[in-house]
Amino acid sequence: TIPVVYLARLFMVATPFPTYSGSTALIKSTLFKVDCTAFYQHAAGKTVAVLTDASEHDVTAAATFASTDAGVVSTNSAPSVELEGNAPGVVNITSTWASVDAEPYELTVTDTEALTTAVRISFSNLVTNTLLGPRGTQTDVKVRVEFSD
Repeated sequence: TIPVVYLARLFMVATPFPTYSGSTALIKSTLFKVDCTAFYQHAAGKTVAVLTDASEHDVTAAATFASTDAGVVSTNSAPSVELEGNAPGVVNITSTWASVDAEPYELTVTDTEALTTAVRISFSNLVTNTLLGPRGTQTDVKVRVEFSD
């Protein structure tokens, strides 16, 4: 026998952007203003197809996305969907895959600031913790910023 399955549900979620280890397990419903800046957080959009056998499949790369108000949240196209907070407000993000519309996803943008809680700088090519070298010396630097949300 060959099991036959069909689409039971199509939904979307938003996760932190840029992505980092473990970020896809977090769901974003509010984009905060970034501490000490005029900018708002961004989120990564994801569309999931649930089949009648309860299996879930990421169909983001083939989906299209839209915002009910691009002045509040703008979207870009797949395969890597970025939802960019632009101004305070509430919008519905819609996603379409295979001519089927996903359930609308409500996303809030707020002027409440996500406060900086930690900044970590690491240098990949240093033998000691001292920055020392002739003028023009270059090294790779990684900066990790953590926020209160």
